[in-house]
Amino acid sequence: MNRNNIIYWLLLLIFLAGCTTKEKKVFIKKYYPSGKLLSYGWYVNDRDSFAIDTIYKFYENGKQSAISIYDSRGTGRLNGVSILYYDNGNKYQVTNYTKGLAQGFSYEYNKFGKLDTKQFYLDDKPIGDNYGYDKNGNLHHYAFYWIDTNYVSYIEYDTLGNIKSGLNKRPVLFNYFTKTSNDSSKNKIQKKCYVQIIPSNPPRCRTSVHIEFISQNGFVIKKDSVVNAELYTKQYEMPDSLKLIKYYAIQYDSIINKYYNCNFETKF
Repeated sequence: MNRNNIIYWLLLLIFLAGCTTKEKKVFIKKYYPSGKLLSYGWYVNDRDSFAIDTIYKFYENGKQSAISIYDSRGTGRLNGVSILYYDNGNKYQVTNYTKGLAQGFSYEYNKFGKLDTKQFYLDDKPIGDNYGYDKNGNLHHYAFYWIDTNYVSYIEYDTLGNIKSGLNKRPVLFNYFTKTSNDSSKNKIQKKCYVQIIPSNPPRCRTSVHIEFISQNGFVIKKDSVVNAELYTKQYEMPDSLKLIKYYAIQYDSIINKYYNCNFETKF
């Protein structure tokens, strides 16, 4: 057997050994000191390792306390829908996770099973739409959260869904992030623009965000728009002459038949 063949077989054995270790799973049940079931599910190798796939947890009274989905690769990160429960069996919270971070809407309920809060998350941060409900499940308020998690728009409703007088503030209609980088891979200098927009979406409203990419000499290079979206993410290829990106939002509220607007811009 020549030297190359020896190296090949050694590498193959190392690879197969690594696969065996990685794929080894142990099904574990855990118990309270009283002997009642606490949890069960699959883990990597032993009790001190990371959870894999779905883990079920229980209160000592036997009611479900949580159903959590973890990354199947054994990273220990939540990766899927996680559900928490009250000790009476009703849902408390439903949140979707991607690689350990809350993404999209998270729902919280009161002990009687009525929706209490609906909050949009981006990379584990409460950014964007927030809906609050009273104990009977009626919409109480709408708030729009900014980057620093403080709300910048707030609307309060009565039990019939009408907007309360004096409790309607909308200084900001969308959240946005812009990132650019130079790209000379096509034998000409260009800019890659990564744009992320989180529009405000109060009940019975239509929100549109318009985007203009403007060159150094003031010409509009490209236009785009977003309508009634929870999250908009896109990458654009722009000439190096890009100087400015303008964002302009219009919101129509059908409850009170009124328009709102706001705008921002990013310079380069």
